[in-house]
Amino acid sequence: MEIRAYPTENIHAKLYIMTFVKGDRDVGWVITGSSNFNQPGLIDNFEFNVELKARADYEFALQKFNELWKDAVDVRERYIDTIQIKTWLNNTITPYELYLKFLYEYFEDELSLADEVFLKYLPKEFKKLEYQEQAVLNARNREHKG
Repeated sequence: MEIRAYPTENIHAKLYIMTFVKGDRDVGWVITGSSNFNQPGLIDNFEFNVELKARADYEFALQKFNELWKDAVDVRERYIDTIQIKTWLNNTITPYELYLKFLYEYFEDELSLADEVFLKYLPKEFKKLEYQEQAVLNARNREHKG
């Protein structure tokens, strides 16, 4: 992981440059706008972003980013302990652990509802079997989405 800061300007732009594999749909695309790369920026807040698919836009954004990156100062040492200790991003994570992290993040809301489900949604005579508990969760999710 590389973390750099630009030394002379406070750059607040949000720019996401995606470079595709050779032979894919295009060389790359760019998304620019107001969204930070976090939950509020990507999900909670109302943000405005623009996707740029023209090759000239991609090449301009990549060239400008590389110019800024070249002149930026490496600040990784200042943050590496925080990242490795307080997050799951480190050099020792296995593909299986990454998969488990994905599952946890994807199902986090459902996992935290266990007590609520059993108290609120299960009939008194309901047998507490795992597949039945999951059916109740699925029904609850459909109720809230519909």
